[in-house]
Amino acid sequence: MSTSTDTATVVTIIRSPERILFDGKTVAISSTNDNGPFDILAYHSNFICIIKKEITVYETQDKKITFPFEKGILKIYENKADVFLGIETITA
Repeated sequence: MSTSTDTATVVTIIRSPERILFDGKTVAISSTNDNGPFDILAYHSNFICIIKKEITVYETQDKKITFPFEKGILKIYENKADVFLGIETITA
């Protein structure tokens, strides 16, 4: 019998310039970059990219939350996702 503790997850933090929008474990993350739509699952290769339009986090296969935005940065490193949304509003 499978339980939720058997599911591999990604530690995910989504931040806007004002606050933390999401801080929890996810089973998948979906977004879009210049190459098109993509998905992140647990133990994905480390990478960083500019994302656009929206990001969807899946807390379970059936429970998802979508965050719309213009531009953001997604960093995957050692099974942790750091997402910074609203980067177009940041000035030097």
